[in-house]
Formats: sequence, C-alpha cells, structure tokens
Amino acid sequence: MAISTRAHSRKNNVFVFRTFLSTVFPNVLSSRPSSTAPVRVAKPKVLDVAGGKGDLAWLLSNVRGEGELNDVAVFVIDPQQTNHSHLEKSVAYLVENKEEAALRSTPGTPHHQPLASLLPRLPPCPPFRSPAHIRMHLTDSVVRALVERNEEAFMATFEEELSRPQPSNNRIKQSPEISRTVTSSSIAYKALSSPSLIVGFHPDSATEPAVDFALALRIPFAVVVCCVFPSLFKSRLHRGRPVKTYEQFLAYLLAKDPRMRWEELAFANASEETKRTVIYMTEEDFLETEREGG
Repeated sequence: MAISTRAHSRKNNVFVFRTFLSTVFPNVLSSRPSSTAPVRVAKPKVLDVAGGKGDLAWLLSNVRGEGELNDVAVFVIDPQQTNHSHLEKSVAYLVENKEEAALRSTPGTPHHQPLASLLPRLPPCPPFRSPAHIRMHLTDSVVRALVERNEEAFMATFEEELSRPQPSNNRIKQSPEISRTVTSSSIAYKALSSPSLIVGFHPDSATEPAVDFALALRIPFAVVVCCVFPSLFKSRLHRGRPVKTYEQFLAYLLAKDPRMRWEELAFANASEETKRTVIYMTEEDFLETEREGG
C-alpha cells in the first residue's frame, strides 16, 4: 500500500497561515472580542492581497472562532477570478464520508488534511460564505490613491482593470452571486479605504505595496513574503545595495519600521527553499513607542 503524502501537501500551508492569523489577530477574526477591546460598531474588514483563487479568504469567512460564525467581511484583491468550488467539494466529500474524515482529521499522521480538522467549526451545511472579490492589482499607484484619498484616481484604475477580459484559463463558470465580484468602483473604494486587517499569502509583486499600504494607514497586517522579482524592481536598495535575494528582501521590508515583527511558519513540507517567513504588525505594535532600528 502506498504511503499517503497528504499531510505534506503544499496545499496545507494556507491552513498554517490561517491558524497564525487567528492567534495573532483574535480581536479581528474572532467573534468574541477581548475584554480590553472597544465595543464594535462596524463589521471588521479583512483585505486579502493577491489572494488568487481565494482559499485563505474562504477560510477566514467560514471557520468559526470560539463563538458563533465570525462577523467579518473579507475582500480578495486580485485580477484572477476567485473560485471556491474545490474547497466546498472537499467539505461535501468529508461530510458524506465520516470515517475518512475522522482518519484525515488526526494531526501528525500521513493522512492528515487540515480541512477535515476544521469540519466542526464550519457551517453545518451550504451555502457557505463567499468572500467579495475586487478584480484588480494592488500596485504602488493604487496604494498612493488610497493613502491620498484620491477617489477619482482609484476609480479610473478600477474601471480600467475591471474592463480587461479574463484570460481563458481564469474564466470560472459561476454566477455573480457565487463569485461576489465587486463591480461598483465606489464600493471597492470604500472597502479598500478602511480595512481592519491586511493579509497576504505569497502575494508576489504586491508584497511591498501591501506592506506600504498598511504602514501608511497604520493598519494591522501579516504578509508571508515570497518572490523578490529583482529585474522588475531594480530601484530597491538596502544599505546601498540592490535587493536581489530573499534575505535581502526581508531585511529591506523589515527596515521600513523597526517595530515590525517576523516569524517562521511551521509548514510540514518546509525545505531550505520554502518561503515561510511572515512579517507582521498588530494594533498594539502601532501604538508602541518606536523602537530603535537595528
């Protein structure tokens, strides 16, 4: 019998990041705010930068905290069409095959599937919550428009990107009600202007814009840093030298604010080449007196 490698699948990495977020940012992602947090008057908004198909956003929308279903609005900003059908089909299979679900829910085994472990914390039946999708790139110019409150410039970019046809391999046959694509520039602007938390799981070229956006508006954030793209961002310099390696890119980003923290995520399939460093700041970090940079 072949040994299952499900527990070491790269697909599980996003679940590790979800656990990290729920631990570090409970006041945003948990339905039970801490006793020291102010009473909420508005639903928290989470912005998932370059979220791809939207796996992380779907998990943040549907996995319960300690209380009832999280009252959180999640937005994916990515030019690629979101698609949650693969996650929902997996949930349906696990619900219908309880013995297999029990086998896969055991951590530390070759069969472990994090989604199976989360079944008790998911809604008991469909429909699941679908995060909203803002179909555009988060670029330096978009960040500048949002930081400067230039709604006109933002809307022009939004309308231009929304009008671009999707590549044939990105077209997903699903209704607007399922995909929840935002088609109103004013709604997109309002959603992006005041997020409660910015997250990014390997957001590629949007990594630095996500961090800059969060720092400019003092928004808590967590980004798992990925590719450097030295040929695309030739103007990046750290201590006078071009940023070409992953380590240099991390140092470059961390130098933007000495209060910024970092941590290595415990991916089961991690190797020396695995990009698993998350850089982040909480609300408390922003309130802290600025530490001296190293």
